Amino acid sequence: MLLLSKYLYHNMKIQPRDTELLQRIFDSSIEGILVVDDQGSIIDANASCERIFGYREGELKHKKLDSLLPKKFRKKHKTHRSNYAKKPEMRIMGLGMDLWGLKKDGSEFPLDISLSPSVIEGNQVTIAFIRDSSILKSAINAKVLSGNRMDEAQRLAHVGSWFWDLQTNEREWSDEFYKIFGLPPGDNRLNAETAEKFIHPDDRENASKVLENAIENQIPYKFEKRIVRPDGSVRYVITKGKITYNKLGKPIRMMGTMQDITDLNFLKDEFAASETRNKDILKAIPDLMFVLNAQGVYLEVNASDPSILLVPKDQIIGKNINDILSKELSKKIMEAFDNSKKTNTTQIVEYSLTILERIAYYEARVEAKNNGNFWVIVRDITNQKESVETLYIRNQALESAKNGIVITDAEQPDYPIIYANDAFSKLTGYSKNELMGKNCRFLQGVDRAQDQVKIMATAIAKGMPSNVELRNYKKDGTLFWNEVHITPIYNDNAVLTHFIGIQNDVTERKLEELLKDDIRLILEQIANNEPMTDIANAIVKTIEGHFEGCIASILLLNQNRDTLHNLASPNLPDNFRKAIEGIKIGNGVGSCGTSPFLKEAVLVDHISKDSLWSDYKELAYTYGLKSCWSFPIFSSNKKVLGTFAIYNYRQQKPEKVKREIMEELTYLASVAIEHYRINEELKEGKQQLEKKVAERTKEVHATVQKLVESNLSLEDQMQVTKIAERKALDSQALFAAIAEYFPNGVIVVIDNKYKVKYINGQELKKFGLKSTSYEKKAIDEIDLFSTYQKNALKKSVRRTLDGKHQTFEIEFMNMNYAVYTLPLKDVRNKANQALFVYNNITYQKEIELGILNALQIEKDLNELKSRFVSMASHEFRTPLSAILSSATLIGKQNGPDNVQKREKYVNQIQNNVRSLVVILNDFLSLSKMEEGKTISQPERFDLVRLVKDVIEEIEINQEADQQIYFQSIERKIQVFLDAKLIHHALVNLISNATKYSEQNTKIEISITKNDGKVIVQVADQGMGIPLEEQSNLFNRFFRANNATNIQGTGLGLYIVKQYTELMGGTVSFKSKQGKGTTFYLNFPLLDNRT
Repeated sequence: MLLLSKYLYHNMKIQPRDTELLQRIFDSSIEGILVVDDQGSIIDANASCERIFGYREGELKHKKLDSLLPKKFRKKHKTHRSNYAKKPEMRIMGLGMDLWGLKKDGSEFPLDISLSPSVIEGNQVTIAFIRDSSILKSAINAKVLSGNRMDEAQRLAHVGSWFWDLQTNEREWSDEFYKIFGLPPGDNRLNAETAEKFIHPDDRENASKVLENAIENQIPYKFEKRIVRPDGSVRYVITKGKITYNKLGKPIRMMGTMQDITDLNFLKDEFAASETRNKDILKAIPDLMFVLNAQGVYLEVNASDPSILLVPKDQIIGKNINDILSKELSKKIMEAFDNSKKTNTTQIVEYSLTILERIAYYEARVEAKNNGNFWVIVRDITNQKESVETLYIRNQALESAKNGIVITDAEQPDYPIIYANDAFSKLTGYSKNELMGKNCRFLQGVDRAQDQVKIMATAIAKGMPSNVELRNYKKDGTLFWNEVHITPIYNDNAVLTHFIGIQNDVTERKLEELLKDDIRLILEQIANNEPMTDIANAIVKTIEGHFEGCIASILLLNQNRDTLHNLASPNLPDNFRKAIEGIKIGNGVGSCGTSPFLKEAVLVDHISKDSLWSDYKELAYTYGLKSCWSFPIFSSNKKVLGTFAIYNYRQQKPEKVKREIMEELTYLASVAIEHYRINEELKEGKQQLEKKVAERTKEVHATVQKLVESNLSLEDQMQVTKIAERKALDSQALFAAIAEYFPNGVIVVIDNKYKVKYINGQELKKFGLKSTSYEKKAIDEIDLFSTYQKNALKKSVRRTLDGKHQTFEIEFMNMNYAVYTLPLKDVRNKANQALFVYNNITYQKEIELGILNALQIEKDLNELKSRFVSMASHEFRTPLSAILSSATLIGKQNGPDNVQKREKYVNQIQNNVRSLVVILNDFLSLSKMEEGKTISQPERFDLVRLVKDVIEEIEINQEADQQIYFQSIERKIQVFLDAKLIHHALVNLISNATKYSEQNTKIEISITKNDGKVIVQVADQGMGIPLEEQSNLFNRFFRANNATNIQGTGLGLYIVKQYTELMGGTVSFKSKQGKGTTFYLNFPLLDNRT
C-alpha cells in the first residue's frame, strides 16, 4: 500500500494528506489489485484480490505471480511478461483470448486483467487490476444461446431486429436484418449514415412522417415500406418500433423489428381474385403435415383434406417412407433429412405425382426438430406452377415479338411504364431501366404540337382504344415515325387498370409517302413552267427536309467552259458558295468538281482526310461540313448538265434508302433542267418564226391593199369574183393534187374544234396509212398519237389560230420532220383553220451528222499530222545537229595529241546515230502497225537471258552515276513469245527509265511468276507522271508537261502497249510525281506448243 501511495503521489499528484482516502479506495475496490515487481514477485495485494484467489490477508505478499496461474499457462505467461517488460504500456491483457486464474484450492476460473506500468523509487513495477469473469461468462453464454434461438426464430419468420441509441447515434442490427437488406451479416455498407438510403426514394418522406408522429405523441409505430437492395431488387417490409424517453420526455433510444413480406405480397397479387384463397395463403395453412423419425418412419399425420392422402391415415403411421412413396422420391426426402440436420436449414423438395391421369405438383418443406425427428410440410403447388408457366410463356411471347410492346399502369398518376419488351428498347434506343416509371410522352421530346398526339391523349383520357402515327425521337435524337396501337385493359369490376401499346417503326413508309408528295408538287411546278430557280430550290428543300443535318446545292455546268455555277443552294454559307462558284471540273476538285468529270457519284465520308478536298478542306472545316455526296445530273442523251450535292455535319456515307432518294431527286433535277432548256429553245424558235410571219403578213397586207385599189368598180369586182372563183376551183384541184403527191411529207388542215379537215401526202403511204381514216376525226380520237403528242398538237393549233406562224422540228416514229404552220382565214378574215406542213428531213439530218463526224475526223487527222511533223523535225534535228558539230570538231582536232578528243566526238556521233535509229525504228513500227503489217511471231526462248542482253545494250550509253539492278526468281524462264517485239518493248521501257531519272538513282528490273503468268517489272526513281495526265500515257505522240524539255517522240509507250497486247499480254503502271514510275508487263508462261 505504501508503494502504491508513492505511485499515486508521483503520477497523479495526490497529496500525502489523502493517504487515508487512498487506503480506503485500495481496500474497498471491488476489483482485485496486485502490485508486481520486474521479477514477477507480488509486492502488495488488496482484499478483493485475496478473496478472488481464496487467500487470507497478507498471504499473497512475496509470492510469485506464476502461482496464481494454471500450469498450462505459466510457460506462455513468462514469454508475455518478458515482452511486456521490453515495451511496458497501459493495456488490457489477452484481447480476443480467454485468461484463467488458479485459486488456492486448485480450482480454475476465468478472469479479466488490465495492466498499468510505473516506476516507484527507481524500480519498475506493474499494477494489475483483476476481475473474476466467471459470472459474466455464464451470462454471455446464456445470452449467446438466447441470441442463437432468437436468430433462428427471426430467420424462420423473416424478421430482423434493430436498436438505435439516439444520444450516440449508434445502431445495431440482427443477422436477419442484414439478410433482408441483401447484405451478409456485419457488412459495413449498412451504417448510421447509409441506413436511410436503403429506403425506396418514394417511401422516405412517409417513413420520416411516421417516425416524427410516434416521437411527438410518444406512441409505438407500425407501417409498410419498400427497401432497395444493392442489386437493385425491391423488398416489401413491415417495420415496428418502440421509443424510450428520459424523465424530461426526450427520446433516448429506439428498438424494433422489420419483417420481409415480399413473398406474401407476390402471392396476394397473383391470387387477388380469390379472397378465400388469399386468406389461406396468408395464414400459411399447409395441405399436409407429417412428423417422421430419422429412419423415415411416419410418427404423425395431419391432412386438411384426408381425401388427398395416397394411403388412409391409419395405414400411414408406423410405416416407413419407402413403403408409401416411390424409391426416387424417398431417396430425395431422406437426403433432405441429412442436409437439414447438417446445415440447420429448411430443405425444399419439389416433386410430381400422376393422380387420375392428371399430373399434380407438390412442394415438401423439411425441417429438423430438436428431438431428432423431422417436420415435413407438403403443399399442392399445381396451380401456382401452371400460373408461373403460363406467365413465363406469355412473357417469352412478348419478349420475342417483333413489335415494340409497352404496358403502363393506369391506376398510378401519369400512367408510368411498368413493362417494355426488347423490341421496344431496340426501337427507341433506351434500356428497360431507363424506360421504367416514365410516361411514353417523353419519346415526343419538344415536338408535342402534333394533331395525332391530341387524338391519342383524348382517347386515353376516355379510356378508349386509339391508332395513330406520331413523330418520335430515339435516345440519340434520331426522328422516327411510330405507328401506335393503344388498347385499354379493364378488370372484372370494369376498372381501368392498364394500357397496352404496340409500336411499329413506319419511318421508311412514311418518308416514302412524304417524298412522293414532294415529288408530285415539283412535277407540277415543272409542268406549269415555273421559274427554274423555284423548282431547284424546291428540290433542295425536299432533300434537306428528309435528311437531318445536311445542306444541299445544285450547280449547273457551262458546257463551253467546263465550269460549275450556282443554281440553288439557299442554306450553303455565302463564303463557301462564292469559293466554289465557277470552279472547273476535273479529277481532284472536291466532290462537286470530280463527280461531273468522272460522270459518276462521288461519296466522301471524311472531308478532312480525302485527297479530293485538299484545296477546300479548311473552308469546309470552318463551317462544320464533314462529309459530301455528289451526283452528276445527266440529260436524256447522257450529257452532263450539272451536279447535285449534299453536305453533312457528320462523317457518314449514305445508307441505301438515302442514296435511292438522292438518285431519284437527281433525276428529277435533270428533268427540270432539260425541260427548262427545251422551253428556252422553243421560245427562241418562236421569236424567229414570229419575225418571219410578221414579214409575210406585211407582204400580204400590201397585196390586199393593191387588190382593193384595183377593184373600184362593181363590174370589175364581179369579173374579178368570177375569175377568182374559177381560180379557186383550179387552186383547190391543184392543192388536192399537190397534197396527194406532196413528196416526203404530209399536209394537214385542222379546224378550230381540233378536227382534221384534210390530210394527205406521200408520207402516209410510206407508213401504210389512209387519209380517210383520219379526216373528220378529232385529235383526241386518233390512237396513233400519245397523250403528250395530242396535247402538243392542240397547243400548236391554238397558237396558229391566234395568228402565230410556227416553225419547229419533231420526231415521229424514228423520223425527223420540219413543221411549218399557217392560219387559214375565211371571207370575214377570221382564222378558223390551221395549215400544217410536215416535211421529212431525216435524210438531211443524217447527212448533217455525217458531215460533222467527217469534219471532226479531218480535224483530228490535221492536228495529228501537225504534231507528227513538228515532233519529227525536232527529234531528227537534235541528233543531226550533234553529229554535225562533232564531225566539225573532229576536223579541227587532227593533231597526234588530240586522239582522246577525237574518240570522244566519234562516240558522240555514234550515240546520236543510235538515237536516230531508235527514232526511225519507232516511226517504222508505228507505220507497220497502222498498216496492219505487224504480227506476232512467237518462239521459245529464255526471258531471263533476253532481259540481261537488253540491260547490257543500254548500259553502254547509260549515265555513269545511274545503277541498273536486275533480279529474277529463277535462273531460266522459258516463254513462247515474239522475242523481237518484247526486245523492242523492253528497250523502250528501260531507255525511258534512264532518260527520265536523275543521276545517282537506281533502276530496278525484276522477273516474277504468279498464277500462270510471268511479270516483268521496270521501276525508276525519276520525275514521275502527273496524276491528271496518266490517262493519256499510252496515246500516240503524247508527252507529259513535265517532260517536254527531254528528247522523245511520244511513241515509245504507245508501241510498248501495242506490242504487248499483240503477244496476248497486258501493260500497267503506278506513278507518283517526284517519286518515280513502275511499269508491269504481264505475259502468259510457256504453253503446250513447246
